[in-house]
Amino acid sequence: MATSRLLALGAGARNWLTNILLWTAIVLFVWLLGKWIWPVLYPDAFRPLVANFEQGRGGTETIKANYAAWNLFGRKPAGEVRQEMAQVEVPETSMQLDLHGVVVGLDSRSSGAIISERNAEANYYRMDEELPGGVVLAAVYDDRVLLDRNGVMETLSFDKGATIKTMARPQVAAKPASSNSGAPLPQSPEEFLSMAEQQLAEDAPAALASVGLEPAAAGGAAEGYRFTGGNPMLRSLNLRAGDVIRSINGHVLGNVQEDRRMMKEFHQSGMLEVEVERDGAVFSISYPIP
Repeated sequence: MATSRLLALGAGARNWLTNILLWTAIVLFVWLLGKWIWPVLYPDAFRPLVANFEQGRGGTETIKANYAAWNLFGRKPAGEVRQEMAQVEVPETSMQLDLHGVVVGLDSRSSGAIISERNAEANYYRMDEELPGGVVLAAVYDDRVLLDRNGVMETLSFDKGATIKTMARPQVAAKPASSNSGAPLPQSPEEFLSMAEQQLAEDAPAALASVGLEPAAAGGAAEGYRFTGGNPMLRSLNLRAGDVIRSINGHVLGNVQEDRRMMKEFHQSGMLEVEVERDGAVFSISYPIP
């Protein structure tokens, strides 16, 4: 089974994170990753834990986000379940399920988890959504989730062999926006998109280098963007030096001008499938665009 590595991002310090994102958003993939980090700017929404999957050489691992309708009636509110079960010891489930990642919301209704049947493809489930086997996701915590199995609560924890990594966000004072910039800080993902397009159009090599990316090519053909390891934010998202971001939604990356023209199409697609190569192994992550 693939090892899960989790990254916990703390909430708060809105100005500090905004300034960091201001620079990282000038590159296509950093903007896409910003879709994951964006809610940190609004801590009342949710605090994400990002799951990273590693697979053997030549293997492919895929995570698909599956947002189904919530059960809004006839079930006890998830917040009440969380409060009541937090102090109660719940037995581990006997179901053949694996927990790969969690999204822990300050509002429990925004929580969810990445879960799969044993040795099967993982999917994302929201609170109160039904999982394989007929159980329902009842509560989500940093290290486990609670399942409602016909009215009986059971625990599904991370695999004992998994490494859980928590990142403490450094306390860095926010820097004011440059008075020479002539433009306000971006206030939405759409503004990030516009800024990214502009920066890539003006000086693509500098934009790439400033966030630790460089063109990757094989036999003269573009094969995406290689992470040089110099960007702490990308490292915090479990990218490693040498990783190659190969494609998004089947579009092979590497031609900056073509990639820039594709950004609006990516944004409007509703779903992003990002393919990354690491040491000869390829894994992809499918993620919905809010």
